[in-house]
Amino acid sequence: MAASKEDSMLLAPDSVVVASSRQLSCKLGGEAVVMGIDNGVYYGLNTVGAKIWQMLEKPRTVRQIVSAMVDEFEVDEARLTDDVVRFLHGLASQGLIDVRPG
Repeated sequence: MAASKEDSMLLAPDSVVVASSRQLSCKLGGEAVVMGIDNGVYYGLNTVGAKIWQMLEKPRTVRQIVSAMVDEFEVDEARLTDDVVRFLHGLASQGLIDVRPG
């Protein structure tokens, strides 16, 4: 069972996140477009957002996503963690991902 939107706001490193079944998405070059089925709104994701979105095809922990991104980009892990959590929070608030406690 998917977490409620309120629960999804509590993203911890061991929280499991996955793309919701209530969205449609496609790749456009190195970017992606996601549409929320419930609200009909389209969201454009830049290259970094599209990379994270691709990882959300299968359930992963926030920690696994951050680890994969740290391996690919030269960035401070604490800052990256904050950025990833903020991005995932935005996706969850729009119903585009499901969040489960880890």
